Amino acid sequence: MKCAMYIAVLVTLVASPLQAALKLPPYLKSCSKSDPNFSVCALKNGIAAIPFLVKGDAKYHIPVLDPLHLEHVDIAQGTGPVKINLILDDVNVRGLKEAELKAVSFDEQKKEISIELFVKGQALSVDSKYKIDGQVLVLPIKGNGDVNLKVDNVGATFKCGYNLVNGEDGKEYIKIKDSSLDFTLTKAVFDFRNLFNGNKALGKINITCQN
Repeated sequence: MKCAMYIAVLVTLVASPLQAALKLPPYLKSCSKSDPNFSVCALKNGIAAIPFLVKGDAKYHIPVLDPLHLEHVDIAQGTGPVKINLILDDVNVRGLKEAELKAVSFDEQKKEISIELFVKGQALSVDSKYKIDGQVLVLPIKGNGDVNLKVDNVGATFKCGYNLVNGEDGKEYIKIKDSSLDFTLTKAVFDFRNLFNGNKALGKINITCQN
């Protein structure tokens, strides 16, 4: 998800011993490259920064993260008992201010960064317009309208590689590449309105998925 990536990139700035293109704001504290507890320092400073990051920072092109607005999201599930193509528009995500930074790993030799986030309990919810086409077990599902999603205990792991590039000032900078974002959760409840394209008997349905 876009929001976690923004947090991860900013936390990377906290953790990085290299120069940042902009002077770090007061809420982003750097860690010394020679610190034997470098990861502990990065984690501590990242935890302190999250309450400020979720408010957004125009200078660093960081949007407000709670609520976070996304124009468009595509979700495809093509195997198993649930096969759907789900399109979400005008998406609003609430609860990211409750995100906990759990781990920060910065491998200078492999040029890899790993960051783990966790949102405990039922803090995270999503409201959106949707369009869906698919099948749950033997039941075809098609429709469009409003949807509310509530998820429990969401874990996110952001991983990326990076290159070191020389700036015009002669200093080295980090350039992020090959990023990935994986999620886990214990429960998700989808409340779709107007499924089955207006069939009043079936049009309001609640789908619960548990891990």
